Amino acid sequence: FVIEFEESQNEPGNWREMRRVPGNHHSALLKLHGHVDYRFKVSAFNEVGRGRPSQETERYKTPAS
Repeated sequence: FVIEFEESQNEPGNWREMRRVPGNHHSALLKLHGHVDYRFKVSAFNEVGRGRPSQETERYKTPAS
């Protein structure tokens, strides 16, 4: 799986890869910066190609560092 993120304050609409996670994992730890407004989406991929991404999450604002 590929976890992508968007920072709506600095780069709205610009989705970037944050982490790749093996298919047998059910969770992932993500290193987030403080005081940032994030959204996330996840895509699966295999030898055939990449699937459609999940629906984007609601915005999540991390607390100040």
